Parts: sequence; structure tokens; C-alpha cells
Amino acid sequence: MLDRTQDTATGVGCALLRQGQRINSALVVDRRLGEGAFAEVCRVRHHILGWQAPKPFRHVASLEATSRMLDEARILSTLGHPDIIRVFDAGTVQTSEGVRGYITMEYVAGGSLERLMESHSGVVPVGEVTAVLRQAAEGLAVAHERPHPIVHRDLSLANVLIS
Repeated sequence: MLDRTQDTATGVGCALLRQGQRINSALVVDRRLGEGAFAEVCRVRHHILGWQAPKPFRHVASLEATSRMLDEARILSTLGHPDIIRVFDAGTVQTSEGVRGYITMEYVAGGSLERLMESHSGVVPVGEVTAVLRQAAEGLAVAHERPHPIVHRDLSLANVLIS
């Protein structure tokens, strides 16, 4: 979902939400992870269970766009494959710019393929990059082989996550 990642290790909150703001009573906005063409992504944590998750908040606030995003979350939650990120929750939340749709997904601490390449100055060992790309291809194949195939539409180095 991210086109590019802009990590804000300083703990700066999301533009649409306040740092520390509660969402659906259980989740607390922790910090901004990045922003892409479609959404701003914040890390949230469950205030009782302690788990963390990325939560994209769509830029577009139209009812139609929000409905499409929630449909996307519903479909993604049915895939259930080790190479596809898990969806825990989806819904809407009041932000500083109006109601926005969100998806709560599994937090993958390893970063993205883009960051892996940057950390190796663009030259990642062949075995390592082959393993990552094989897993990404297997996840995409699961989505494409459904009776109603799912197309990613935003595949990029920043969107291939590594655990």
C-alpha cells in the first residue's frame, strides 16, 4: 500500500490523527511510518495486548473510495497465506480532515525490499533476493488464482515486506 516509506523514528504522530489517539477504544496511534499515493500509514498498538500493526488511512474520503477500501480489506482477510500480510480489522475513524477508512494489518518488523536494497547499496546477495521474490510471487499467485482474481495494483519495492 505504500509507494515510499519515510520512517519517522522521532515518534512524530500521523498528520490525520494525534499521537496517542485511540481508535475503536483498543488501538492507540503510536507514530507515522510513511505515506504513499493512496494512504498515510501509522503504527498503532493494542493498549491491552501490546501487539503493533501498521494502519493505512486513505487520503480520499469519498464514500465510494472508503467502501472500495473496506471491500479490499474484506477480500484480503480471506486469503490466509504465509506470504500475504494478514488483516486484523478495518473500518472508519474520525480524523482532523473528516472520516477516513483504515485497515489494521500485521506488523512486519523486517522492513521492505526497498530498505534491504538501500542497506546493501543496491547490491543484495542473489540468494537473499531470490528467496524474497519467490515468496512475493507465491503470494501474488494465490491472489491471482482465485475464482475472481485479485490484482495488487501497487506492487513496488516498498510494498514487498520482509519478516
